[in-house]
Amino acid sequence: MLEEKVDLGELRGMLRLRRAELTAQVERDSARLALVDARLRMIESEGHMNTGDIILKRVPAVRVAELSATALGYDHPASITENLSPLYPRLMELMEQAGVTTTGSPLAYYRPAPTGPEDETITVHAAFPIGDAEVTGAGFDVVVLPPIEAATAVHEGPMAEAFRTGGRIAAWIEDNGFRPVPPGYAREVYLHCPPGCFDEWLTEMQVPLDGTGIATREN
Repeated sequence: MLEEKVDLGELRGMLRLRRAELTAQVERDSARLALVDARLRMIESEGHMNTGDIILKRVPAVRVAELSATALGYDHPASITENLSPLYPRLMELMEQAGVTTTGSPLAYYRPAPTGPEDETITVHAAFPIGDAEVTGAGFDVVVLPPIEAATAVHEGPMAEAFRTGGRIAAWIEDNGFRPVPPGYAREVYLHCPPGCFDEWLTEMQVPLDGTGIATREN
């Protein structure tokens, strides 16, 4: 290129084109990797009760960095998305500033946050697993989510339709004589969530069964 005296504008354009090609390749490979990971998770669940797309398994404790916000209620997916989604980029920014890296897939979980007897408000928690990383005054909470016995399923597609998968899990729990931890909110683990490609999302929904613990906060 130096011999042909390619000017900076042309070189910039060539590099941008190559960057776009590589970005597309990475996204395709990431999609394939997510599918492989999802299948591996299924294989690794051998020995647990498998009922087609519903799996009963023990989920180990996980230590997470998290931010939280308030949404109108668990039956208000638009409010959940509006309040939960902005937390992830902010949390990533704070973790980067603190030198803390994630050790697994992002996740979300929900807790009732009533302010009165008729209030259905919930607290939404956006979290990244961080293992044993040391954290001091980073601007986010560090919480240990306890081990749970959970009825789980992988939801394919946008989270606006997750109620369908949640309904199947709830029916399986009732049919098999189990009880969910009240009020029955699912923990969501985002296995593969390419931006803007909601039909390609893979999310594991975990509904804790009665007898499991409660998250504990470190700070």
